[in-house]
Amino acid sequence: MSDFQDEIFRTADPYFVFNTTQTIGYLKIRSLGSLWIHQLIELLRQQLPEHPFTYDIRVYEICDYIKDNLRKRPTLDELAKHASLSKEHLRFLFQKELNISPMKYAASIRLQMARELLLMTSVPMKEISDRIGYDDQHHFTRAFHKAEGMSPSEYRKTYKGSVE
Repeated sequence: MSDFQDEIFRTADPYFVFNTTQTIGYLKIRSLGSLWIHQLIELLRQQLPEHPFTYDIRVYEICDYIKDNLRKRPTLDELAKHASLSKEHLRFLFQKELNISPMKYAASIRLQMARELLLMTSVPMKEISDRIGYDDQHHFTRAFHKAEGMSPSEYRKTYKGSVE
């Protein structure tokens, strides 16, 4: 036996001598637990796609660009140019990564920002529509109503008190 193995047995010996029955029971439980964890990991591994943690950083850079330029309301052409991609490839990457088109993503971010501004500030509707890239307040109100089922002012009245 190697010195290492001797050291392991010498260190472990008091535990085995102390109560062999308890130790064997403990080892059985630990062994069954390890087996169960191994089987669980195997099942999870089989359920995951082959490359579960791959992603394209360009999509997330474009997401940041959209958020930083809401007021400008960048077009698909501008987004593709910014990412140095064709429009088709940009659409493909967004669909693959986020399961949504770039323009639908931008619209959802605009509405998310509108909801935050409505609930967290007293900024007038006109200013909110300007900040998130709508040319006029009426267009913003229609888009918001379509998404939320109520006007921006109704949304503010209904929910503003619940976040303060």
